[in-house]
Amino acid sequence: MMKSTKRTPKLSIVRREEIDISTSVGVVLADLAEQGKSCLDALSREMGARLVEAILLAEREQLGGAAYHPRKGFKKWSSQGGSVYIAGGKAKVRVPRLRDENGEVKSRIYARLKDPDAFSEHLLHACLSGLSGRRYEDVFSTAGEAFGVSGPCRSLIRG
Repeated sequence: MMKSTKRTPKLSIVRREEIDISTSVGVVLADLAEQGKSCLDALSREMGARLVEAILLAEREQLGGAAYHPRKGFKKWSSQGGSVYIAGGKAKVRVPRLRDENGEVKSRIYARLKDPDAFSEHLLHACLSGLSGRRYEDVFSTAGEAFGVSGPCRSLIRG
């Protein structure tokens, strides 16, 4: 699994004796809320990157067949590092490779995700909402349909 392109912010703990009397509780709470939001945003991007990797694997499976039952003429060829835009931010992903008689088969979805507007924040939040509700098949269907992968590949959904 690749690390995210942005470092995850760390929460800082403030001890009671370190708080100056003149510092208002509101300022401390606002800072805590901002740090929490940064951590949640980083987590959202990381989960989005894993979802993108699953969609890319599903595309490869649709084109080249299941992992141990490849279609004739196709060879699965490991994966390579890449990056995509998720909700306006760039994220590192592993891009599965596929070859046929003519050479490398380029991923149509990966090319589309190089566009900063392809994986919108709205789609990311819809997917994360489904994940939090353990509706994995719905999430994969929603995200897959958005990028042209028809139906979920059962081998990629575990729950």
